[in-house]
Parts: sequence; C-alpha cells; structure tokens
Amino acid sequence: MGGVELCQEHLPCDIELAKAVHASILKFEADNYLLNALITAYLKLGLLSYAYTMFSGMCDPDVVTYTSIISVFGKSGYEFQALELFFRMRESGIEPNEFSFVALLTACGRMLELELGFQVHSMARKLGYLSSTFVANALMALCDKCGYLEDALVLFDEMPERDIALWNTVIAGVVNELMYDKAFELFRDMQRVDGFRVDQFVLSSVLNACAGCSAFPLPLLRELKKGFLQ
Repeated sequence: MGGVELCQEHLPCDIELAKAVHASILKFEADNYLLNALITAYLKLGLLSYAYTMFSGMCDPDVVTYTSIISVFGKSGYEFQALELFFRMRESGIEPNEFSFVALLTACGRMLELELGFQVHSMARKLGYLSSTFVANALMALCDKCGYLEDALVLFDEMPERDIALWNTVIAGVVNELMYDKAFELFRDMQRVDGFRVDQFVLSSVLNACAGCSAFPLPLLRELKKGFLQ
C-alpha cells in the first residue's frame, strides 16, 4: 500500500514504480481497496489507459472504482465515456454516491448539457442527496456555465445548509453577470447568516465586483479589510 501512496505524491519518476507495484499485485489476490488505490495512482500520473485497463479487468468494481474513472474521464475530454460508465454502473446495480453525481455533473458542464444535469440532480435527490453541498455546488456551477444564473440562485436559496464552496460559486456567478450589488449583498449575508470567514476566492470575486462598480460602498471596504485580516 505504501508504494501506491508514494506514486501519488511523487509524479516525475514514479510511473515505473507504479508499474512495479502493479506487477507485485498480480502475484496475489488483491481486494478492491488495493486495486482502487493503484487505479487512483495511475489516474494521478495521467496514465488513463493503464487505469482503464485495470478497471476493465476487475471482477467486482465498486462505486469508488467507477467514480474515480468517471471523474477523470469527465475532466479529460471523455465526457461521453464518463456518461456511459455512469449508466453501466447503474445497470450493474451499484448505487452512486454524492461524488459520483459530482463527477457526472462536471462532465455535463463540459458538454453544456443543462437538461441532463437537472435529470442527474433529480436522481441524486431521489437517492437522498438533496442536502449534499457537493452535488448542489456542481449543479450551480453547471447552471452558471450554461447562462442560467437564476436557476443557480434558486438552488442556492433552497439549500438547507451551505458551505463556503457554495458561497464562492454563487458570488462568482453573480459577479460574472455584472450583478455587483447582488454580490455585495451575498458577501454580507455569507458572514451575517452563516458566519463564514472570508477566503481568498470570495475576496477575489468581491474585489472584481468592486473594480467594476462605479459607486463603491465604503462600509464594504471595512468589511473586506476585516475579512482579509482574519
């Protein structure tokens, strides 16, 4: 197991090490935990073909196996293959987890498939991931990318709990649409309603809003300064 983890941390010369670990694994019956770790190592090394070959040879791939492959495929120009793998996983009786849905929504975003994204989100809701901030954030990013910011705002408002990533996404989205006053409003709400400390991503979005705003609110400057110093 240590060899696999080492490959993940030191990329330049560890391809041969990963292959050596793979050869060692073939000498005995390995469980999914070990095989998934090796697949992850191959994926992080950029060896998609090796990872997929391992995946294809597994007798009983689990949700972790499928999600790892779907996630990387969905970000690497193989969006349709990612979709196919997701539905193959479903057909095999494996229930997706929230990270599976995030991976699939990411692929939808790259294809600008908003309608499919909403179908995926509906499936996630039915399986009990209604309050998953990971899934909601991925769908909000998809809505924003497809030019449907209002849908992203509705989804944001409906979330029972919100994390800093959701706030980052919604603030960045309204800034991109030049809705600077809304960005300032959300910035204040983030601190007042949910009590989140400002991070560099929120600060960057709000500063972009300030740069584009003709009438910069001075009280906000104090809030930004306070957030930066925290």
